[in-house]
Amino acid sequence: MNKPSTSSIQHKVNLFLMEHGDQLSLLKNLLVFIPGRFGDSELMLEAIYSATNLFQTYIDYASSKMMLSHNQSTTSQNETVPPPYYLHLLKWIVVIQNLELCIEVLASSTGDKRRTKWPAIITIEALKALLRIKLLFKTNGNMLIHHSFHVPSQDIQALGSKSKSNIINRRNPYEGRRQTLQDQLQSEENNNDAHDNSTLIPLLPPVSPRDYNNKVIGELLYILRPLIYAVLRWNCGKKSWRPWVVSLLMEYVSLAVIEYATITKQATMSQLEMIEVKRRRNQFIYYVLRSPFYDRFISDGIVFRILNFFKKIPLIKILVNVFLNYINVFRTRYFYTSAS
Repeated sequence: MNKPSTSSIQHKVNLFLMEHGDQLSLLKNLLVFIPGRFGDSELMLEAIYSATNLFQTYIDYASSKMMLSHNQSTTSQNETVPPPYYLHLLKWIVVIQNLELCIEVLASSTGDKRRTKWPAIITIEALKALLRIKLLFKTNGNMLIHHSFHVPSQDIQALGSKSKSNIINRRNPYEGRRQTLQDQLQSEENNNDAHDNSTLIPLLPPVSPRDYNNKVIGELLYILRPLIYAVLRWNCGKKSWRPWVVSLLMEYVSLAVIEYATITKQATMSQLEMIEVKRRRNQFIYYVLRSPFYDRFISDGIVFRILNFFKKIPLIKILVNVFLNYINVFRTRYFYTSAS
């Protein structure tokens, strides 16, 4: 009896993980709300959370490659799987994002935050910027529209069922007999159905957009914005308005330049680009939580006075305290509000 090879066992293990990856995703989401994660054991729990994220990334990356190998580019949740030329670099960006909070907590625990925390943050932002610039050139100056590559477990299960069905359909039910015309027609119909249910995967990067200069300038501003903000924040300090204002202006100009060609009817945006522009607009909310705006207008302003007023009501007091605690927690770490 032949023993199963190592590659065969690894393939089965990977397939099992991909078909049950959503359960790990649920566990990862539950870890976010563990109170101890923000207490004395923050470093240990942040390390566990990062490890869970890395394992999820491994599953998602394998699932995305499997989807692409079956010529499927859209998941059941109508999310687009990044094409092959995009996926490899994006994987490393996601890996860095999974580790950045853990690294920040570790760097902050050494004592002198100015000498450890901010150099670590700047290094991480510089690595992500370099990878994104490389992606920008790989896409010939098109907007960076992919930021994740999660594939639901049900999609992998469906692919597995389809593969088994195709194997069964490819078997000749009349072994030893000559194939009839009806059998040939049925085989061609099955092949056509498989082709119709697939989607075309772009193997080559797209051509340069009509508004190439606008896109490149806008994307470079967007990519470099977190790095420049971190450097200014390190040099100028928490109370300085310079990092906040420069970051806001860079993000606003980036969007304005990218959308200029669309507004002037010189070029149009794809659906994915419009979704990305909307996502970037929503990220402006993080400026409310960053210092010194938060310190000047929120924590000592009318918003907290209103919340403190509602704390006098017994039932609402609990909700207000939970809300304030999570706001304070999110503000303790750079990468919670960096939107990078």
